[in-house]
Amino acid sequence: MIFDKILKFKKFDYIVSYRRASTSNDKLNVVFFGTDLLSIKILIGLNRLFNDKIINKINVVTSATPSKTTCLITNKTSRTGDLVNFRGNQIIDYCKKNRIDYYKWNDIKTNNEYEHLFKNFDVGVCASFGHLIPSRLINLFPYGIVNVHPSLLPRWRGAAPIIYSILFDDKQVGVSLMKIMPKHFDVGPIFDQKRTPMPPNLTSLMLLDYLGNIGDEMIIDLFKNFDSKINNLKEQSNENVCYAHKITSDMYYLDWANNTISEIDCQYRALHEIKHLKTMLNGHVVKLYEMIKLENNLIQENQTEPGTIKYFKKENFIAIKCKNGYVGFRGIILNKKLTPKDFYNGYMNNRGTVIFESIPTNIKANLDKRKITIK
Repeated sequence: MIFDKILKFKKFDYIVSYRRASTSNDKLNVVFFGTDLLSIKILIGLNRLFNDKIINKINVVTSATPSKTTCLITNKTSRTGDLVNFRGNQIIDYCKKNRIDYYKWNDIKTNNEYEHLFKNFDVGVCASFGHLIPSRLINLFPYGIVNVHPSLLPRWRGAAPIIYSILFDDKQVGVSLMKIMPKHFDVGPIFDQKRTPMPPNLTSLMLLDYLGNIGDEMIIDLFKNFDSKINNLKEQSNENVCYAHKITSDMYYLDWANNTISEIDCQYRALHEIKHLKTMLNGHVVKLYEMIKLENNLIQENQTEPGTIKYFKKENFIAIKCKNGYVGFRGIILNKKLTPKDFYNGYMNNRGTVIFESIPTNIKANLDKRKITIK
């Protein structure tokens, strides 16, 4: 039986179709769109559903490339990838290991092979894919495409919700399953949403792992209860909308004069696994890593200028004055890696007061606006 139901919202008319393309015991054929470290969590959950014979078939579309190394980001100072636009190894490696058919996004996009490849598929699932999916492809699936978005929509629509959740010290985080709408990012109605308190002191990769597990559970629950949940749609609120824009290079700079200890801690936890935080000294870029928590009584507060550096020989770190106190770092790069002692001997000893520059950032700019309008 084929019948369609048109649902109308303020901005969009869209069709939820009850027509299934699959014919194998009425189990669903699924196309997964994903690229990064969150994606692999969801793909593993879908494959578990396939092995449990809850879904009939999985194909994958990705822009990742095969791996040359199994390590993406380590605690070392080198950086081999980034959290938002990871073009790494795990998706394709997982597909090869589990004999899942996969396609490169650029190949099928260029050759317009959507209809030929996916004409017998029922629904798409998307998680951190990183590309706008064309209307023609979305409409090919009778049930459309479900997006796994790691935020409590409409808060943090956009490219980097996990990073912004930490940058802004959110007390509540979560995952939204939403229907992808043509020509728009993250505005579709919600199938399901799970809210949880933010665990303390998480980095972006730790929060990605935490929310990825929640998203995995939600996708499994969706497909186990597909007929009831796929039509349980709720329009997103138009209140408290904010956007997690793509990370820009200036966001790594430290604004000692205007940022508090807590704000710098959030900035570090959100960004340091991608690239090191930065400051300036006499026109030279200084990168800082291995941030440490300072004891409350270690440094007596005074009227020191923000950016002023103090060296602690016994404890082996440098402390920098910010808006409301001091923050400490053990890792320094100025042309090369330096220990705190090296930095002191080369740039502080017998030079009086040494001060890092305060560099303003655009972290808090345009949060309520879309940077790019999709036409």
